[in-house]
Amino acid sequence: MRVMLVPVADRPECVFALKTTFELARRTGADVIGCHMRAQRQEGVTLTVDNNWLSGFQDKEWPLLSADEAETASTCARALFERLAKEYSYPLSRKPGTPFKPVALWKERVGTPPYIMPLIGPASDMLVVSRPAAGGGRKARALLMQALFSSHRPVLVLPQDEASVVGKRIAIGWNRGNFEARTLLAALPLLRSAEDVVFLTAGREGKHGPTAQDMIRYLAHHGIKARRKSVKQGRNPAQALVDEARREGADMLVCGAYSKGRLHEMVFGGVTQHLLTKTDMPVLMMHH
Repeated sequence: MRVMLVPVADRPECVFALKTTFELARRTGADVIGCHMRAQRQEGVTLTVDNNWLSGFQDKEWPLLSADEAETASTCARALFERLAKEYSYPLSRKPGTPFKPVALWKERVGTPPYIMPLIGPASDMLVVSRPAAGGGRKARALLMQALFSSHRPVLVLPQDEASVVGKRIAIGWNRGNFEARTLLAALPLLRSAEDVVFLTAGREGKHGPTAQDMIRYLAHHGIKARRKSVKQGRNPAQALVDEARREGADMLVCGAYSKGRLHEMVFGGVTQHLLTKTDMPVLMMHH
């Protein structure tokens, strides 16, 4: 993992996101890219979002900032990024660094998340975003969802409030699916730097795919020691997964995203939807 990207705005939750990104990047030798999505400069103009998956969001128009407001937001976001880079001893650069000398790079793009995320997301190895606050605006929700669906990269979803440590003890929600297998592969650099890795499984692992024990042996080839713990599902499988992860001392949960399909989960609920909206545990997800 060589490139970690975090959308930057001058907001309290972004401070935590940046701190977590720099800490994880320092462990894995990754460069950190901070990207500010600058609003359109025209005053009194709205931009219509043409994305079918946004059907869950009633209003598809984006209010835009004035030129002065956009300039102020950009200046404050950059100052925040540069301050955190200095705090974590990351030199600012315009060129990529190396695993032994990682650097911090600043980018700014004009537009909204549905337009910008497909451009910047795939040019990274992992994205770090904040989970929208309860009752948060559509822009925060759209940023998170676009990161999941448009980047084709693992996305670390963080709580609004700062946690002491992220990524030292990792739990993996495992049900023998392709989504989970690909997410695990993308998470290998984080798993290597973790102190403890546990696979959480429910039931008899009835799907046709590698078992948790198969993946434990696979990780051993990479020098990663892991173990398995069974979870009692109950009426709320997602909450049971989170509860068991916390009992195991995990500070991050790794799982696939929307394995049942976005529409199904938006309408009927599901593990992904619960993890995105009803828990404050850091979660690494990847949609394919």
